[in-house]
Amino acid sequence: WHIVRFKFIDNTSIPRYMFDSCKRIKEIIISDNITTIGQSAFNQCTAINTITIPESVTHIEGYTFNNTNIKEIVCLPLIAPSVPHYDTFRNIPPGGVLKIPSGSDYSAWMSTNDYYLGSRNWSIEEFDI
Repeated sequence: WHIVRFKFIDNTSIPRYMFDSCKRIKEIIISDNITTIGQSAFNQCTAINTITIPESVTHIEGYTFNNTNIKEIVCLPLIAPSVPHYDTFRNIPPGGVLKIPSGSDYSAWMSTNDYYLGSRNWSIEEFDI
């Protein structure tokens, strides 16, 4: 089984380590009230293939997607959420795709510095909102 939607009704962030090491989550669609994804929230969730990040998210902490098998990230914010910690995307598979709104700037995510998506040979696909 997998979690398709998980809504935090009285919170604007996914707490640190919330789903750390959960092996059953395959797809994540974050609810619109979330603004921050906490450190290691999905760390070592090895079944994850896809995540959809809503427009409301402005900040993603370190190790959030570390050691996952994410192959597709769909980001709806026009302004890329900040990922100040270089280990946010550590140890994810190479060759995935980052889907973003046309005209948005996710260049920081696509950096070729170690542990960013560009260093993992990810590509960008733009879509119209």
